[in-house]
Amino acid sequence: MKGGIRYALLNGPGIGGHKRPGYMGTIEYTLTDYIHIWNELLQVNGLGMVCLGHEEGVGFTDEQFTPEDFPWHDNFLVIGAVRSPIGDWVQKSGPNYFSPLDA
Repeated sequence: MKGGIRYALLNGPGIGGHKRPGYMGTIEYTLTDYIHIWNELLQVNGLGMVCLGHEEGVGFTDEQFTPEDFPWHDNFLVIGAVRSPIGDWVQKSGPNYFSPLDA
């Protein structure tokens, strides 16, 4: 499959004077078959949170990087995953969920 990724952006923990718990990145993907990218990201050991958002993206604060406090009901969330304290992924669908197999 060709195409789909329009751009990728990575921000460091202190960029723009903001304190973040780590690096934060964005991939703009224009196709609906996101599952291959999603599965690849879930295999990256250093990631603590992965979310697929729609339109403007999911809004969250540093305090919401836990499975209990993540904004699972954000209207822009398609699907999200946050690492638990023991390192397992807690994954949930959001209000904008669509199956990549149905798209």
